[in-house]
Amino acid sequence: MNVSIAIPTFNRPELLLAAIESCLAQTRKPYEILIGDDSNNELSEKLVARIFAGNTAAIKINYHHNKPGLGQNDNVDMLIKKASGDKFLLLHDDDTLLPNALELMAKPFETHSDIHLVIGKQYITTHDGEVLTERTERDMASYFKTADYEGSVLTSLDSAIMQQIPMNGFLVNMDYVKNIGYPKKIGVGNACDFAFGINLANAGAKFYFLNEYVSTYRLSHDSINRSTKDDWGYRSFRILEALPYPADKPVDYRKIRLSNISPRALRQAILFNKPREAMRILLGEPYRSHLFSPGTVKSLLMLLRGLIIKYK
Repeated sequence: MNVSIAIPTFNRPELLLAAIESCLAQTRKPYEILIGDDSNNELSEKLVARIFAGNTAAIKINYHHNKPGLGQNDNVDMLIKKASGDKFLLLHDDDTLLPNALELMAKPFETHSDIHLVIGKQYITTHDGEVLTERTERDMASYFKTADYEGSVLTSLDSAIMQQIPMNGFLVNMDYVKNIGYPKKIGVGNACDFAFGINLANAGAKFYFLNEYVSTYRLSHDSINRSTKDDWGYRSFRILEALPYPADKPVDYRKIRLSNISPRALRQAILFNKPREAMRILLGEPYRSHLFSPGTVKSLLMLLRGLIIKYK
């Protein structure tokens, strides 16, 4: 099994260092590490050169400084095209792998010949790396990443819908990744990882959830989920609305997920000056269970303020 680890990065050399070191420290070594650098300076390039000058682990290193930068979506797609292993792992530059991540995720492939993608769990950490235990447990439960769902309990599509497949911490057959590529920013915005999981499921990849922690997800100071440019919730909501889904399933996971993300989708529709979309979400069935929450009042005030400014 030859694992290609792809790391897209942008102006975060210190965090990139931690990500790379976590790859080199694996108990089961990767075949290659590919780094796509969109940085507008040379700091990350010098860092990578220094790290790998003493590389004695026989791990292939492929570094690409994109000038001009490609943007996250095209950067990841470029790394996919250049990868030469038979398994693929995407690791964002502010996250890390636990030392036995590859070893753990390789085992289900060895015992289940019919699976194509293995998903593990993530610790949620602060920018400084402190594990947020309660947040981690809450998030893992909301993504159905508990012992009850180990294996292929959910269909691949339902696994992708419930976001079992995370931003990192999954291992997938390279042929599926090569065939579908990485989603373009047009249409999916910041929901690229979510759309990627949906596309893998629709391509026929069989998912397997491994109830083991394999990576960390860092809430870094400039994480997209803390940015006013984040449209993940709104874009994911739109993707789910347009997604064909069987009408006769005993559990409608698409409906569950639409309800879960509708408050964020509403706030982001307002933030990005889409008042009609905001009203449609607010009055729609997925948001119904949230109507009398404190967040609804805040969203209505935001919407009203936006309309006053727009038509003043």
